[in-house]
Amino acid sequence: MPQAKPVSKLQAVERDLAVVVDEHITHKSLMDCVWSAPVEGLLQDAVLFDVYRPQKAGGAVNLGEKSLAVRLVLQSTDDNTLTESQIDNAVQAVVKQLANQLNAKLRS
Repeated sequence: MPQAKPVSKLQAVERDLAVVVDEHITHKSLMDCVWSAPVEGLLQDAVLFDVYRPQKAGGAVNLGEKSLAVRLVLQSTDDNTLTESQIDNAVQAVVKQLANQLNAKLRS
């Protein structure tokens, strides 16, 4: 039976990341990696919203790679306003996890 949760009075914070990964990386492996990042319970949602595959060589994304853009939704579970430091630490934890597990790099 589903359990009701109280709704926070504070708005969530959204941050978008675009990472370059090998073509064989799946949506599931990307999301599993994002959700496994040590973000102190701040990650409330993560959604893949864009996939870019280059049509020709020469650019920020090489042939055999793809760019995946993910929207992170961060929110405190204890009704405190998130600080920029908390937000940055959570985003960096996700980026580091992606780099370590999937050899992802931020798209420039």
